[in-house]
Amino acid sequence: MRYLFGDFVLDTGRVELLARGRPVPLEKKSFEILTYLIEHRDRVVPKEELLEIGWDGRIVSDTALSSQIKAIRRVLGDDGRTQRVLRTRHGVGFHFVAGVTVEAPDATGGAPAPVPVSAVPRHAKPAIAVLPFKNLSSDEALKHFADGLAEDVITGLAGIGRFDVAPRSSSFAPRLRALTAREAAAELGVQFILEGAVRLFGDRIRVTGELIDAAAETQLWNERYDRRYEDGFALQDEIAAEIVSRVGRDLGGDGADEARQDA
Repeated sequence: MRYLFGDFVLDTGRVELLARGRPVPLEKKSFEILTYLIEHRDRVVPKEELLEIGWDGRIVSDTALSSQIKAIRRVLGDDGRTQRVLRTRHGVGFHFVAGVTVEAPDATGGAPAPVPVSAVPRHAKPAIAVLPFKNLSSDEALKHFADGLAEDVITGLAGIGRFDVAPRSSSFAPRLRALTAREAAAELGVQFILEGAVRLFGDRIRVTGELIDAAAETQLWNERYDRRYEDGFALQDEIAAEIVSRVGRDLGGDGADEARQDA
């Protein structure tokens, strides 16, 4: 695959970056990170995800990733101030924002055939973020239940393997609290937002949840779970499993289209 942007061509088949037809020196790790950012240019890629790509999950400091990003910006003529190509989402990750034309290799051996950008799959999987569930009661202990419930939903969705799930470190960022679902989705680089709330009435608890297609600004579903508040951990597991199952049914097939038919 060849990705054309500005004066550059990134050729994944030949593993090379060209500027006005001339090869540009770029070490292998930087090339892999740049390729991944371009392939996932419809969203903000979390730092943790880039560390998995560049270092195979080995524990390295943020400095190692920052050095690679600086090297990429340097060869692209970009910088941390203008950010015309790579945009930094502080505390979240990086977003490739330059316009891209995609060329697919020609099976007959001829010149690559241009592919309309709209025809190139951006997300292999539905991308979703789970925001912290709100505690609507005065009981501060319920906040731990609400946070634990959201974390269990994140873990459950990630475990299905059919979703790109924003990590807790990103979706729980304090700055997102004042944003709308659409704004939070744009910040996190996802299409779907799952949010909810918990409220305590004596010995009864009510959990509400809703799944939002932020791009279309539509609510795909909402649900209410009323239970007796006894064993908090068991209840947390039970409700999280029900929410994960519902999202799995709605977005596990054809994404938002299937969800809308089911809603």
